[in-house]
Amino acid sequence: MKTKLPRLFAFFFAAILAAVALAACGPKDVKKPANAIIITVSGGQAQTVNLKEYIENNLVTDKNYTMPSKKESLGQILDELADKHGLHLLANNSDYGRWFDEIGSLIPASGSNEFIALYSDCNDITYSFFEMKAAVDGVTYYLANYGFDSMPALDGVSYCIFLDVF
Repeated sequence: MKTKLPRLFAFFFAAILAAVALAACGPKDVKKPANAIIITVSGGQAQTVNLKEYIENNLVTDKNYTMPSKKESLGQILDELADKHGLHLLANNSDYGRWFDEIGSLIPASGSNEFIALYSDCNDITYSFFEMKAAVDGVTYYLANYGFDSMPALDGVSYCIFLDVF
């Protein structure tokens, strides 16, 4: 009986360690950004874009825009909103596409780990990483698998842009 007690203790200790390790690998908490820009695309060829901007959880902008021609990517939609409707954009080019330093009122604090993140409410694993979630105004968004210039402008999909940290 004496030799079984240390083994039994080791087994329970290993089981507890395994449970703690598995819990650490579970789904992450849902982020709740206070400041966000939501862009919803609809309408196929006669594309309409709805832009909502939240500052400190308050809806400050809710406008619809008609795109003069169908935009294939979210980056093209942002360019159109900047060129024709005054959306503030500041970006740098990289080997992987544009890295946005500023979009609208979303400006990362200097010297911080903040960056402008792209999430969507698309339920297709091709476009979304389901482990990273954010919620704005009761809607759940998932981390986009693509950057702004590569993310397709999918009909009926909403895109959530906010400051995230790495």
